[in-house]
Amino acid sequence: MPVKISELERITGVPQSTIRYYVKEGLLPRPTKVNKSMAYYDESCVERIALVRELQEKRYYPLSVIKNIISRMDNGISLPSLISLEDAIFRPRTEGEQPLMSRQEFVAASRIDKGLLDTAEKLKILVPYNRGAAKPYNQEDVQFAKSLMRGNKELGIDIRDMTFYIQYGEKIVEEELKLRKKIVAGKSKSDNIRITVTLSEQADELRGYILRRLFQSRVKEMMEKLPKKE
Repeated sequence: MPVKISELERITGVPQSTIRYYVKEGLLPRPTKVNKSMAYYDESCVERIALVRELQEKRYYPLSVIKNIISRMDNGISLPSLISLEDAIFRPRTEGEQPLMSRQEFVAASRIDKGLLDTAEKLKILVPYNRGAAKPYNQEDVQFAKSLMRGNKELGIDIRDMTFYIQYGEKIVEEELKLRKKIVAGKSKSDNIRITVTLSEQADELRGYILRRLFQSRVKEMMEKLPKKE
């Protein structure tokens, strides 16, 4: 049964302004207007709002991610499959709660120099988790910012000398996506998601393992070439 926005507010506990914002962002279907001052919302909005709040409050997903989940659900993909996909690709690598932060909160938490932050974001070395939102940063961004500060202050590293990570990282990601496209060709939606989850998890392992072993091998070679004490 269609409901008025006042009734939707009473049932869900979500303010009317937030409900209208969800509609604007595509999280809820547009209401049916009876006249200029009267509109009715589909009763499915009650469950949809509950889902949005749960994904925000329990999984700390930003609205952009929730919108993608809802869109795919509307195309017949199950919620558990979509959560597995989002977690595999977007799950932060830091433990504990992941509340999002404004720029001011992020600077206070990480203590990063604002000039260094501006440069890091301009060079796309630091990429906020929810870029473009009012609260784009999470705890993973904080930990990375602290690492940048340590390298800059303690080792004197010019952040501009680190752009090779972006240059070669983009090539690696491009090849990973080519591999995914090859493997999922002709597969069903459910198989596509399952394969993408597995590939994402394996890619994380491969990047860390291979680069770590390459670095260890090179350092070992360098150490063996050092002159020995007589």
